[in-house]
Amino acid sequence: MSDEKDTVKAWSLFLHASTAKTDEAIFYLLGHDQTAADKVREELAAAVPGQFVPVQIRMANMIEDTTLYVQPHAWGAWAVYEREYTTAQFFGVTGTDTH
Repeated sequence: MSDEKDTVKAWSLFLHASTAKTDEAIFYLLGHDQTAADKVREELAAAVPGQFVPVQIRMANMIEDTTLYVQPHAWGAWAVYEREYTTAQFFGVTGTDTH
């Protein structure tokens, strides 16, 4: 069981292919900035079919952001939302012992 200090809230990008099973979604970390997350949501919603939208994401255990190019119309579903991560997920710690 996790207590509050073992979790981090951050904005995420959820991508799900129309042919994928329900448990085969992809999540990318966007960070803590709600304004940036809202901008990503707006740009993905405004994209036309075939358009790639550059999205700044943070990979686990990486110091700097990287750019992911997303074609929102190529996915069966996508969403930008705030979710809670364990510190192990957020910082890229592997294994069962996160202390």
